[in-house]
Amino acid sequence: MEIRKWLDSDRDYEQGRLLFEKHSLNQALKNLFALGPGVYNSRKLEEELEKLQEPEPPKAVAPGAAPAKPEHRDVSLQVWEQLVPLLDEQRALHTALSLLPTNAARLKHAVRIMELADRLAPLWDTYHYAKEHGRLPEVEVQHPVPKKEADQLRRLNNLRTYRSRYRDRPDKLAEIEPEIKLLEEALKNVNPEV
Repeated sequence: MEIRKWLDSDRDYEQGRLLFEKHSLNQALKNLFALGPGVYNSRKLEEELEKLQEPEPPKAVAPGAAPAKPEHRDVSLQVWEQLVPLLDEQRALHTALSLLPTNAARLKHAVRIMELADRLAPLWDTYHYAKEHGRLPEVEVQHPVPKKEADQLRRLNNLRTYRSRYRDRPDKLAEIEPEIKLLEEALKNVNPEV
């Protein structure tokens, strides 16, 4: 309700900043807005407060009318929704970078920008794959093989006990079988008797 009043008013920057601090958890944007009003900050503050305002209640469905079916959501849209907050934060940090007074503050922002870039790279790959194929890429589970033979044997024996335990649960069995095969192959190369 407060945010709606602010959006309908003259949109005083300081009042909007205080509302954002009260209702948002995004510390990067709070820091950006604390730098003071500017063309970018004012526009970004308005955008963020519009996102935070309470959603309007759903419209009542007339009696006897069929409720609207939820639309099928495009998979790439789901990935895009994960990308947007990270991109917004990265852009805000880039904008604030030149305005920061100390090298330490700039370094802190630069490190965060690099962390965001590392998180964004695989999301971009997933987004492009989903856009092209209409589904998320299949993730292949990698099982690391211990380097020492004794550790390999210990892990293999441990997994074999799980194989016995899960013989009535094919879903669990399917999870451990690939790792058992990898370990058996690794040990056969070292000791053919396994």
